[in-house]
Amino acid sequence: MIYVDQLQWENIPCDVRDELGRIYRALTSYTGLRLMLRRLFSLGERTELIKSKACADQVLDLWGRRNGLEGVLSLLEAAKRCRMIDAAHIEWLCSELELRTPSTSSVTPSWNPRSGVLAFEGETIRNVKVCRSPTNVQRVLDAFDADGWPAEIAVPGVTDDRLHQARHRLQKKLSRIAFSVVDGGRRVSWTAQT
Repeated sequence: MIYVDQLQWENIPCDVRDELGRIYRALTSYTGLRLMLRRLFSLGERTELIKSKACADQVLDLWGRRNGLEGVLSLLEAAKRCRMIDAAHIEWLCSELELRTPSTSSVTPSWNPRSGVLAFEGETIRNVKVCRSPTNVQRVLDAFDADGWPAEIAVPGVTDDRLHQARHRLQKKLSRIAFSVVDGGRRVSWTAQT
């Protein structure tokens, strides 16, 4: 939820106000709610939120509190994680609003399918051999990357036993993050290592 007391609305340029409104409407629409549930929450959390009939504002607020963000910063970071805006867009809005840019406590890995580099916080954590016909490891990384690195994901085209093998291969020589197979072998999750 955008907290009015966090901003001096009369001092905000019209284009910035309009852009915040556009982002808020997009994120709290039905499609935006589905994106937030899919990209920001695990399957179990999604199920609970759906059962409780949480509205988009509640989902956004819950995610923000869980990640130490509130108000506009929560809105902007959630929109970034849902791939509605990029980091440069956030920096511009934060500078216009005289807010600190969110120190993304929810840093996600990045996967370059061309070079086979998996990185985390700017550091290469694993080099993956890239094949013309994608391996199951590549399919796992491609699926995470395509969805903006949610907590867990189903990987289309990979059977349960192959998913376990892919996770095992992916975990070799991997530092900083860990992958697990969850939901009876149907999904893969990732977590940052401390």
